[in-house]
Amino acid sequence: MSTPCASAFDQWIRNDFKTINSELEALYFATGNPSEAGGVGEALKQQLLLEGKAFIAQLLREGNTDEGFDSGFNLLGNVGFYMAACRRHDLTEPSREKRSPLEEASALAMQLGVSLGVIPRFASAHLETHNKAENGVYKTFTDKAHGHTATQHHELLISRFIESPAAKDEMTMKADLTASGPPLPDLLRGLKKLCDLRNAAPVDNINTRFADFQTLRTTLKG
Repeated sequence: MSTPCASAFDQWIRNDFKTINSELEALYFATGNPSEAGGVGEALKQQLLLEGKAFIAQLLREGNTDEGFDSGFNLLGNVGFYMAACRRHDLTEPSREKRSPLEEASALAMQLGVSLGVIPRFASAHLETHNKAENGVYKTFTDKAHGHTATQHHELLISRFIESPAAKDEMTMKADLTASGPPLPDLLRGLKKLCDLRNAAPVDNINTRFADFQTLRTTLKG
């Protein structure tokens, strides 16, 4: 069972946190270079940083990390949401830091990791199997459509954009890859491929061009 502080942090992640991220992503995309977060939306970034820090400081003072696995793992995921967003918005950058400036978040993540017996990091399970929906809405980084798609297919995205490049030593900055989801051009190409597949196959519950494709193939063969 979650404590009042943990529940308040969870509600912030589901609401204000998502709103701030969405507004920042809109600003990044408006610059024409959405992968670059520096010098854009600084007031919003500070709002996200300080509001999240205040919640986490309360949780550290509370010290309750023994509320059961599900509650603790959910809290660890919320800390991960916050830390990932700070990284996305250039509020922290490992290459220029000797230690993380997110001291409270790092400390809470370590406490939870020890209590739960898990590695204290943001995992696919935090977006998939342990991402409880409230009123039909699960947690996402933004309210954008591709952000929801990223959450639904996080494991595949991690495999394609992080694990595979890492195995090939290609972990350079990926253009347009953001915390809100996959690169938009890649998403659109994927949807177009899906559309083509549906057009070329019979489907009962939607209208497709399968019959037209079959007629065209027959004509070309004749």
